[in-house]
Amino acid sequence: MINFPKSRIASVLLASTALAATATALTVAPAAAAASPKASSAYSASTASSVRVVSPTSYAARLVTLTNQARAKAGLPALSTSSCLPPVATRWAGSMAKSQQMTHQSLDNLAAACPGWRTVGENIAKGNVSADVLFTAWMNSPEHKANILRSKFNQQSVAVVRDSKGFYWVSVEFALR
Repeated sequence: MINFPKSRIASVLLASTALAATATALTVAPAAAAASPKASSAYSASTASSVRVVSPTSYAARLVTLTNQARAKAGLPALSTSSCLPPVATRWAGSMAKSQQMTHQSLDNLAAACPGWRTVGENIAKGNVSADVLFTAWMNSPEHKANILRSKFNQQSVAVVRDSKGFYWVSVEFALR
């Protein structure tokens, strides 16, 4: 098991870049350096127009489908669903929704959930946009795209929580086992 030092646990929300797409305000925070044991990215979206409401389960399933389609297009194998990541992703999406703060979780949470991992990554999001719009934004962000298409990853877990304001809170955990 890799011991992730506290110094590697950094807020990736310090530097951000604004993007514009289909009347949606997007904020993307750069991921940690590729050499880091954890690559992570954050995304927040809001829009004046309403999005078709779908269940969090359907939203998550669509993100899984889009991720594996993008990987296939890039010549990469599909990511399997991790047996140990779902509780971690679900807890984190719920925690962000409850606190109304989009932040990355500690590497310690991920490392403790699935001992034996060699590489982990995380994409998180908050917004009231469709899964397709979110995924397009992620694919237009080098850091998010790198997590999605990282050839070393072979597992993932996607959790989505919808809060009382109608925002989807997304936590996607990636891993190499």
